Amino acid sequence: MKDYLKRPEFMCEAKEMSKGRNLFVEILLFVAVAFVTTFAVSVLTLLVIAIVVLVKIYAPSVLHLNMVAPSKDQLIQSFFAGSDSSTIIMLFSEIAMIAVVFLFCRWIEKRKLRTLGFLKKRVVIEYAKGLLVGFVVFSVAVLLCVATGTLKITGFSIGFSVVTVLLYFFGYMIQGMAEEVLCRGYFMVSLARRYSIPVAVFVSSFAFSLLHMGNPGITVLAVVNLTLFGIFAGVVMVRQGNIWMVAGIHSMWNFTQGNVFGIQVSGLEQQNSVFSSIMSEEKKWISGGSFGLEGGAAVSIVLMIGILCFLLMTEKDESGKVKSETVNIDLQEETFVLPED
Repeated sequence: MKDYLKRPEFMCEAKEMSKGRNLFVEILLFVAVAFVTTFAVSVLTLLVIAIVVLVKIYAPSVLHLNMVAPSKDQLIQSFFAGSDSSTIIMLFSEIAMIAVVFLFCRWIEKRKLRTLGFLKKRVVIEYAKGLLVGFVVFSVAVLLCVATGTLKITGFSIGFSVVTVLLYFFGYMIQGMAEEVLCRGYFMVSLARRYSIPVAVFVSSFAFSLLHMGNPGITVLAVVNLTLFGIFAGVVMVRQGNIWMVAGIHSMWNFTQGNVFGIQVSGLEQQNSVFSSIMSEEKKWISGGSFGLEGGAAVSIVLMIGILCFLLMTEKDESGKVKSETVNIDLQEETFVLPED
């Protein structure tokens, strides 16, 4: 039987540095790291919001020329009522998640950042390809919903702001990378040190879906789709041999969903988008209803097709060249495939 998930070189390096831990221990560590990262992001978000509120109250001329300073109650209410400003600050604050995972992997796990998938070759190309794939894959899901009458794009959004949408884009670049660093770069690779790639992909994908359990409108199908997205992301990372492409896919997926088509991102409503969309009250099992497309069958279909496409694609090495020869190396209980020198 053909091995569709051959262990990439950076995962082999992670295994050589440490043989990994028991599955239960790895899960407990992941829960602890996820809790610390969430706390760090929350603290940074609140800190930035507090600074912005204080500046707007006591030095309004810094941000608003010739404008009357808004009241403290108005500012606080606007930030904590799901405004664009608070959402954008939260997205940029995800940088704290990346920092915590980096520190944990370097100091506790004793892993080089390369073992998280941060390879130096083809960075721009891989990330750009990821942005394109993320846009295309989600757009296909939108087309399926439009074709079935479960979603209607009503035109350009009223109040659309180019600056705000650009801030969302850069914010999602950080947020998408942060979740990939946590769930794939750290957790999936840590699991793959001791267990098979399919096990590592599935367990990390299910953990990824559980991170969204507190989101509004979550359903069983939404959990399934979030797990499928995790599997899709895991397969992409293994097949491409780096984290860049999957980070680009994740970021553009969220941005396209929320700020291009104006659809809820995992249940979280977006305030500013290029287009405005309306969900039909019928056949919510296709469009996902209040959770957004990620809670519907249209996304299930495109993700399963995406997984299959990346599983069947021609394998490449770190430089992006097609591998022509392989050599089997037996490492303990498993057989891995590495490129010849």
